[in-house]
Amino acid sequence: RIGLGRAPGTCPVREAQALWITEESWGEVRLYYFHSTYEAVLHTEAWSCARILFDFGGFLPRTRPLRELRCEGPAWPRSTIRKAAARMNHFCRASLLPLR
Repeated sequence: RIGLGRAPGTCPVREAQALWITEESWGEVRLYYFHSTYEAVLHTEAWSCARILFDFGGFLPRTRPLRELRCEGPAWPRSTIRKAAARMNHFCRASLLPLR
C-alpha cells in the first residue's frame, strides 16, 4: 500500500522538488514531499526507517521520471520502495524512461 506521509518540513506535491519514499512497516510505503533535496535530508536525518530519496522535479508535468539520489536506513526493504517508484514512473511518458 502506498500513502502520503506528513512530517515537519514537508510541502504540497505541486511544490515538491524532492521525494522520500519510505517503508515504515511490512509493505507500508509512504511518500514525503519536500521543497528541495537539502530540506529533505535536513528534516529526516534522525529517521531510522528504510528510505530512498528521489529527484521529483519535472515529474508532475511528466517531463522527467523519478531519479534515485540516495538511500538510507536498512537495506532489506529497498526493493519494495523501488517497486513503488517504478509504479509511479509508469505514469511518465514512455519515451522518457530509460531503455532496459
